[in-house]
Amino acid sequence: MNDTFNLQRFGFLFKKTILERPLQLLGIMALALIATLIIFSVCVYFNHFDSAHLLSFPWGYVGGGVILSSVIFGYFNTNSSGSAYLTLPASAFEKWLCGVLISGVLFTCVFLVFYRLMDLSAVAIYHNNLDKSIPDYKHLYEMAHIYQLDDTKVRFNYFVFANFAGAALLGSLYFNKANFIKTAMVIVVLFAFVMGVNWLIARMFFMNVNSAFPFLSVGLQIGNDYRMINVSPEAEERFTACLKYVVPVILWLTAYIRLREKEI
Repeated sequence: MNDTFNLQRFGFLFKKTILERPLQLLGIMALALIATLIIFSVCVYFNHFDSAHLLSFPWGYVGGGVILSSVIFGYFNTNSSGSAYLTLPASAFEKWLCGVLISGVLFTCVFLVFYRLMDLSAVAIYHNNLDKSIPDYKHLYEMAHIYQLDDTKVRFNYFVFANFAGAALLGSLYFNKANFIKTAMVIVVLFAFVMGVNWLIARMFFMNVNSAFPFLSVGLQIGNDYRMINVSPEAEERFTACLKYVVPVILWLTAYIRLREKEI
């Protein structure tokens, strides 16, 4: 039997993980969907379909995914449950993959299916109840539209999810108690540190620095004029690609390394 991955063994572990804590894991998914529905419904009630999409999707998807990722390895809240989990007849890779599939893949699939069904239903109900005799019928009809899940704004949420869910997953393995709060504090401190370093670097090259977005742009106050200096498009593309792909991969893989360290 393969010591790293065995499909049957992984299947038992996946099933055990879900059935062992259904109220916690499935409950978080359900709460994320309910919160999404509430935010979406309130905005649609006031005929703000754009706001419904822009608010409900990130809060439900990113917020719910981060919370789920922070509890997926909640076995280490106590020494007894942590020790029992580490002694399960499964490899560290299988345990890590189980957490990744539940918090990343399964949650994403469930949320996107739910969101599309919710969106379709809301648009259909709105169109069917719209009075065709009113003067601005066409404008009101076109105002309600299906949110494209490959839209630029949606893709941005995917990248945000990958980063913050990966950080939450990693934090749950480094902090046994109150890992969500501690991970959030680490992110805030790290962000403040990066902003500070970026500001100092900008001050080394420019005077009258008004603002400085990390490694992308510097705002200069020259008298009453405000000037913005941006990096080249090629450098911006490389930097954003790093945030979109490299950082999430590092976070999710580091979680696997940390899980292996716990088993040693």
